[in-house]
Amino acid sequence: FGHSAKSVRFRLTVITIDVGHPAKPTKTIPVEFLVDSGAIYSVVPSRILKRLGVKPLAEETFTLANGQKIKRKKGGALFRYQEKVGVADVVFGQPGDSTLLGAFTLLVLMGELSFGGAKKITVDFSHTGNVVKNAPVKLGGVVVGCDLEGSRQAVELAEAHEHLFASVGLHPNHEPDEAFDAAAYRALVAHPKVVAIGECGLDYFRPAQVDDELKRKQQTLLGEQIALATELDKPLIIHSRPSKGTQDAYQDLIEILKEAKVAHPNLRGDTHFFVGGTLEMQALVALDFTVSFTAVITFARDYDRVIRAVPRASLLAETDAPYVPPTSREKGSRNDPLAVEDVVAKLAEIRGEDPEALRGEILANSQRLFTPRALRPPDLKV
Repeated sequence: FGHSAKSVRFRLTVITIDVGHPAKPTKTIPVEFLVDSGAIYSVVPSRILKRLGVKPLAEETFTLANGQKIKRKKGGALFRYQEKVGVADVVFGQPGDSTLLGAFTLLVLMGELSFGGAKKITVDFSHTGNVVKNAPVKLGGVVVGCDLEGSRQAVELAEAHEHLFASVGLHPNHEPDEAFDAAAYRALVAHPKVVAIGECGLDYFRPAQVDDELKRKQQTLLGEQIALATELDKPLIIHSRPSKGTQDAYQDLIEILKEAKVAHPNLRGDTHFFVGGTLEMQALVALDFTVSFTAVITFARDYDRVIRAVPRASLLAETDAPYVPPTSREKGSRNDPLAVEDVVAKLAEIRGEDPEALRGEILANSQRLFTPRALRPPDLKV
């Protein structure tokens, strides 16, 4: 959030990109951005986002280069550059803030942006696939969609890389911008490399205002994806984030899953980026859900107790790349699937177990959850 736009302008490349509302892609406004390789999120003036009808979903504190802390609202916006279109997080800029094009926007645009033939920033969405493919150890991964377009991209990426698979779904924070199109998602699930439905669930943390109406809409959206998952016999990938200082989203999630489990005994899945307590973990495990931990556990001790309590058969590891790198990486750097090694090593350390044995157990858990029942070998226990 450089507050000296004139001086910055001489040092950074300027590019014009159309910005719009994700649910209204035909209405866009051209915005002149400064391309800043150090910016994570794009910053767009609030007045422009207001004209487009883009609403804030959360408020976040940012630390400037001089150490100053500022609060800004965040939401999601559509970005179009020539024929490339994507949706990414956006910060609502205030007077004095530079209009910046951040790394996540560049990522979703999935291509090479050329600036007057003089400078290029290459953004290859297949980075994840290549990282895994070229890893010094054998890795596989699930690329997770959070809306319809992202789900389509996840399927394309999985199709291009033997070692990747896809999950398709609509994230609760996209509920205001996109209705759940069951037919479109059902068509995507028909692809043999789609192994799950999600990311779906409940988020009572990020939206700027959480009320009964928002909860009802998110719970309805989750119910639609539970119905599709059980119909097609796919596991869910659950996003559940409670409001600060509570476990409210997990409590509502567990009640919804309990009711659905009675009607659909094949309901199962993984609780992604688990931040709940021991009681919530036990309830989810009893409903045939695994719990998954990220590299947050390499620097936060908040989850040690629940990690020790998770049954080995219900434990998974993930990276949530490109977010939250482990302590072995530079703070604020881009995360990638290789960091799963750090996560497994830390899980083993916290649990007091042999890392290699735990790695094998987590791999078996992943195969058991995501391998279609009809394709499971006889020796793959359920």
